[in-house]
Amino acid sequence: DFSLFDYESPKDQQLDPSFSRGREITRELYGGYGRGCYTRYLADIDVFCESRDMIHEYRDPGEYEDHLIYLEGPWLGTEESLRYAPDTDHGDYSDYMLVKFSARTANVVLTPEEGGEPFKVLVTVDGQSLTEANKGQDVVIEDDGRSFLVVDEPRLYSIVEAPSYGTYELKMSSNSPHFAIFAFTFGVYASGI
Repeated sequence: DFSLFDYESPKDQQLDPSFSRGREITRELYGGYGRGCYTRYLADIDVFCESRDMIHEYRDPGEYEDHLIYLEGPWLGTEESLRYAPDTDHGDYSDYMLVKFSARTANVVLTPEEGGEPFKVLVTVDGQSLTEANKGQDVVIEDDGRSFLVVDEPRLYSIVEAPSYGTYELKMSSNSPHFAIFAFTFGVYASGI
């Protein structure tokens, strides 16, 4: 059984030199309403909290505040996760989850459903595919330049390792109904997650 809290940051890590004290760091963000309805972290929080365990069609407002999760398309909010819930196969990756975060690194806890096939998640930062310079350890860059995660087991996936601290828009989309987001973590360490 996978726990969101299985990962512990090494105690001897050094802060990234581009980060100075007093700057904001996006805190952990949780997909499920069990840890989130008491805070405003989803763009349409009232709808999210009122549509527990029901599929809701979300619309991206197009403007983003820092440290919030935004959704486009059909998503199911459960106690532990936000799960993509398409009624048909959207092979074009048009539905997505977006978070505007302030940090150097971004990580996400994902898990395929038990017995489910591995699936791909398209990942972009600031509207662009990731590159060798800013991709996390678990991101694969395909021949066409697009950047993906391959979700094949329940764990923490390293998505972004930017060259320096900043505020970024992370977008993730999949055409798999098994795509479920449990939690995001963000860091400002010189190396690692």
